[in-house]
Parts: sequence; structure tokens; C-alpha cells
Amino acid sequence: MSRRVLAAGAGLLVAGLLAACASRVELPETHFQQVRDVSRAISLEVGKRFASPIPGLTLPQGLGLAKPLLLGGFPQASTAEAMVSGHHLRDLLLLDLRQTMPDTTVARLEEAGNETGALMLHGVVSYQPDEKAGEESSWFKIDYSVRTYPEAEVLLSGSALVNARHFDATPTRFYKDAPIYFASEQKKELLALASADRADESIKGAMRRSLAYESARGAYERQQYEVAAQRFAQILEQQGQGDDLLALSGRFQSLWKLERIDEAEAVFGQLIDAAIARKALSIKFLFSVQKDDFDRSSELYRQYPMWIRQVARGMRASGRCFEIKGHSSHSGAAAYNDALSTSRAERVMRYMTSAEPPLRGRLSAKGYGFRENIIGSGTDDAGDAIDRRVDFAEVACRG
Repeated sequence: MSRRVLAAGAGLLVAGLLAACASRVELPETHFQQVRDVSRAISLEVGKRFASPIPGLTLPQGLGLAKPLLLGGFPQASTAEAMVSGHHLRDLLLLDLRQTMPDTTVARLEEAGNETGALMLHGVVSYQPDEKAGEESSWFKIDYSVRTYPEAEVLLSGSALVNARHFDATPTRFYKDAPIYFASEQKKELLALASADRADESIKGAMRRSLAYESARGAYERQQYEVAAQRFAQILEQQGQGDDLLALSGRFQSLWKLERIDEAEAVFGQLIDAAIARKALSIKFLFSVQKDDFDRSSELYRQYPMWIRQVARGMRASGRCFEIKGHSSHSGAAAYNDALSTSRAERVMRYMTSAEPPLRGRLSAKGYGFRENIIGSGTDDAGDAIDRRVDFAEVACRG
């Protein structure tokens, strides 16, 4: 019997055994100090699981898995944004798994192309603060699962914790450049992908979208803006999702980087209209720490005049009324932050009514201090910038 036939038969055997053992496998929750240690632990567990799908069974050497193993990122659960340490963990895991499973094709999800059969590892990260002890005893919890694609069956799930001092929560390039926040749209989907939830159509759809998203975002992260613009356009066209906020934002960002400013503004206008329609308008106006003025050092600052123009236009065209909600990071006294966030909301309201005077009487401003923090770390840096945001909530019109 030829080696090729033997390998094919063994591949079928492995696939069958994995399918037979597709029940949830809970891994022990472990505390680590470094991202490097988390990667080693996950790779060992994954290698152990797939090297021997039935306890006590040793598979022939040199055969490996019949399907490639594709690695997604480890985004922040509360913001739905990829982070520096999340990408670092994925890249370390890529190297560790290739060493642990040398006969298996292991690749980043963004490198998959039009993959029709694979295993996917998705993770998500959530901040767990210790308000009394501070960052010294605060942790980032990493949940992950391995699923079959496209069936979405869970083969393995687990979690680990890494000390917050050694985890960089700064958003990656794509998310630092994004004009809106995606938490309301993406959070539920990301949590489902990394969970041990049973397969259903929503998770299968999320896996398909993750392939397309990662391919486009990956091109943007590598500063291949023409490629990224094309891939985001394909998402909008092929999936029939002309109101997909992430794809619209990605196309806008790519066009802006290419200095195709008129095209970029037209797409930004579509993004604002879609966000208003979906009640998900959260614009990344970044404020200086402890101030009610925009952060002029931000690379996004020069886009703000266009943002204000298009957001005001979109709100006026909608015929709706809005409360502009100001927020602040979790540092300082509550009363101070209530006043600061109110001042931020009022400043944005003045900009909007100046751009579109008919909005007067349809806008109100209110500060929420740090009561609606998404991160809540109080670090006053890029990691908790989302806590210094402004939201636009639709409210009933008066009179």
C-alpha cells in the first residue's frame, strides 16, 4: 500500500475520531504572568488534544491533521477591538503550534484564502480589574475554542489569565484608525466564536464573516491599503451587507490612507447613515485626558471637521432626535467626571448645531462620567480611550 493511500486513510481516521470526540472539553483556568507562557500552555493543550483524540491512542508519526488549523485574533470582548498583545499571542501561538504539531498546517486566519474545510481557533480577552489592589492583581482573561469549519462544532475550549501588567491593550493599527466603535455590533459574535456554545446558523455565519474580515483587516494592518479597500468592498458586495459597519469603516479608512478623500467622505457618509439606522452611532472623538477639548495629537484629529459635517448631516436627514452622551475614564472623583463628561457632550453638541442649525431643539447633551465605562481600567492611555468617548442615542422628540 502506498504512503499516499496510507496517509489519506489515516486522515479520514483522524477526522472521524475528532468528530466522534466533538464534545466540549473544559481546560483548567490557569494564571500566568506573561503572554509567552499563555501561548505555550494553549499550544500544549491543543497539541495533546489533536495528537490523540481518544485517550490512550497513539497515532502514526508523520501524519498530522488532515485539515489545517487557522488562528484568529484575540480581541477585547468589551470593545470588539484587536489589541497589540492579542496579536502578539496569536503570533506566538503560531510558532508554538508549528513546533508542537509539525505535520499540521498552522496559519493565521487572514492567510486562509477561500478555505472550505479547516479547524479554527478563536479567542477573546476580557479585563478583570481588582479595584482594591490595582493593576498588580488585575488580570486579562483569555477564552478560546477550536471549532470545525464550516460545521462550527466545538472540539476544544479553555481559558487562562495573564497579569494585566504584562498585557498591552493598545488597539492595533486598524482599530486605532477606525472612526467608530464596533462593540454594539461585534461583541456578541466574538464571544460566541470563542465560547463552547453549540453550533447554530449564527455561529456558522460568524465563522464565514471572520474569514473575510481577517483577510481585509490583515491587509490594512500590513499597510496594503489598495488591497484592503478592494477586500472590504467585496465584503459589502458579495455578502449583500451594504450596511456592514466594519466593512464600511474599513473601506473608508483604506480610501483615506490612499488620499482618495472625496471617495472616502462618500463612504463615511454611508457609514454614518448605516450606524444611525442601526442605533449604533458611537464616534471616536478622542478627548485629551482630564479635558473637554479634542486630543489634537491624535492622527484622527484632522478628520474631525469632515466627521462633524457628515454626522450632523446624517442626524438632520434622519429626522430623529438624539441625546449626546459624554463619558470619561475611571480616574478621579465621580463628581468631577460627571462635570467633565457633560462638558464634552455639550462641546460636541455645539459643533453639530453649528454645522447643521436645524438640529437645534433636536439635540440634548448629558454627561455619564465613568458610570458606563467599557474598559474601566482608569489608565488614561490608549488602552482605555474608548471610555472617553461620545455616543449618540436616539430619544423621543419633545413637543
